[in-house]
Amino acid sequence: MRIAEESKDFGRLKHVDVKFHYLRDLVRQKKIVLQYITTVDQQADMMTKSLPVLAFRKHCAGVGLANSSG
Repeated sequence: MRIAEESKDFGRLKHVDVKFHYLRDLVRQKKIVLQYITTVDQQADMMTKSLPVLAFRKHCAGVGLANSSG
């Protein structure tokens, strides 16, 4: 996030994908705002990590998934 938000040129990042530079331009133009999300609130974790049942249910509800069994 720091690299995308800072305006200085990071010369070592010349290998970075064009998509990143597009994102960086959107941040500079204030068309998007990057926001840090703690791991407790990161809903994508339900797809990438083994979570306790309550955390999994919280994330499912957060993205609009419901239990189909009733």
